[in-house]
Amino acid sequence: MVLNKNFVYELLYSLKPLHYEVVFLFKNIFNKMENLIWKKWNRETIDDINQYVLNYVKNVDRNVKIIVGCDSHPHRRRLIYAITVILYNESRKKGAHVVYSKVKIPRVRDVSVKIRKEAEFVYAVAESLDQTLRGTYYYKFDRNTYDNTLPTKLVEVHVDINPKKNTKNGRKFSNNLSNDVYQEVMGWLCGSGFKVFAKPDAFGSTGSADKLSKS
Repeated sequence: MVLNKNFVYELLYSLKPLHYEVVFLFKNIFNKMENLIWKKWNRETIDDINQYVLNYVKNVDRNVKIIVGCDSHPHRRRLIYAITVILYNESRKKGAHVVYSKVKIPRVRDVSVKIRKEAEFVYAVAESLDQTLRGTYYYKFDRNTYDNTLPTKLVEVHVDINPKKNTKNGRKFSNNLSNDVYQEVMGWLCGSGFKVFAKPDAFGSTGSADKLSKS
């Protein structure tokens, strides 16, 4: 995966209220992005995710929508991030082809930091795929519901954040901690040109990525 490190570093430093220690942690993760191990659902390894998706839209199905999602789950002292790339043909509605990669880092207890990391992984993978697919693949998206922006990128992204501050469960209300970064993450990704979905429509994060991060 070919990514512009300096561009992403500058972007992260410009985000508020992103802390410097968060940027430092992401730098350590980003240095490993080119070495991510991608796999199919049957655990068969994929050599190059960009080339794999490009070959898929060329030779298997040009009408698929490409979705990138991410979720994370703590395992003892580590936090496991699962990043998914979903190839889905909406007109056929016969399931989707899912590939994934996992990243393990020291456990992060701050929910806002954890969620930002998920969004950063989604951005980096989706941006790389968009650059690879341009000139070969096209998908037309409707405007984003969040801010009515018209997506310019070729990839849809899903983030595991809740637009509601509280959720009612019976007689009790529970705080949705991910809501603290909802506007920040949605504004960033929509402003970057992506078609963006959050809960309850972000199945790329809340479905396959959620399951993989817990396994």
